[in-house]
Amino acid sequence: MIQNLKSHDVEELMHRPVMCGEKCHEKETFEYYCKQRMQSLYLSQVRHFKSQSTHHGGYTGSREEHRMQIAKVVEQAKTKIAHFELQVARETELFNKSREDIQAARDKVRTTIEELVRIFREHEMAMVAKLDEVDEERQRCHTMQ
Repeated sequence: MIQNLKSHDVEELMHRPVMCGEKCHEKETFEYYCKQRMQSLYLSQVRHFKSQSTHHGGYTGSREEHRMQIAKVVEQAKTKIAHFELQVARETELFNKSREDIQAARDKVRTTIEELVRIFREHEMAMVAKLDEVDEERQRCHTMQ
């Protein structure tokens, strides 16, 4: 999954609405962040808490501010993704070059062996011919005696 992540995927994720991770609010978009409670609040909750004077700490960061922070992180992620894509491309190039070198070595082994076999066959035929000559000469000598 992460291997297939491209920079345009990150861009798409950045423009998606930020949804709540809490079970009871999973269909609501993130609107504000409560410092005191360290939990995400939603527009309906914000309206409720704004009307109550007992809530301390206030709200910081609108959705747009969080989007800007996310955009910064996304840019950093894009840079890293581009770096990793370049590394993957280099590794792929080296891998392909290695496979080409191995295939060239295989071909060289095959042609060398074929050449050696040809030389040995020629030598075999020459030796057999020489042995045939020696055998014929011995037969003539034997016949003459």
